[in-house]
Amino acid sequence: MIKYQKTGGFAGQEDMLVIHSDGTLEFHSSISGKLVHDIKSTLKPDTVKKLVSLFEQEDFLSFENNYMAELPVFDRIVYTVTFSHKGRTQTVTTETEGHPPRGLVLIQTELEGIIAKLTGNQ
Repeated sequence: MIKYQKTGGFAGQEDMLVIHSDGTLEFHSSISGKLVHDIKSTLKPDTVKKLVSLFEQEDFLSFENNYMAELPVFDRIVYTVTFSHKGRTQTVTTETEGHPPRGLVLIQTELEGIIAKLTGNQ
């Protein structure tokens, strides 16, 4: 299971993407509490396999729990990624001004690409 959340910003954005191991997914998005997207879909098995491989290749389960900025950031966007695989679960949080490792950035980019395809914002 993969869960990706993006929250905050001036407009009060709240996005949540959940991808289950069978490829079913849900994406919910709201701005200032107003629902913008409520999408259910299914990923192809090879896409799910590639995603899981990316998490494994980047050793996501060994990342620190957070990569937040040292000082508070106004109107920041907080990104939270949770990955459950083979009985282990890791949740990692970063933000607009955080300093995430390259692997986390690659994972976020891949998940943002899935969201863009779902919402037609490619």
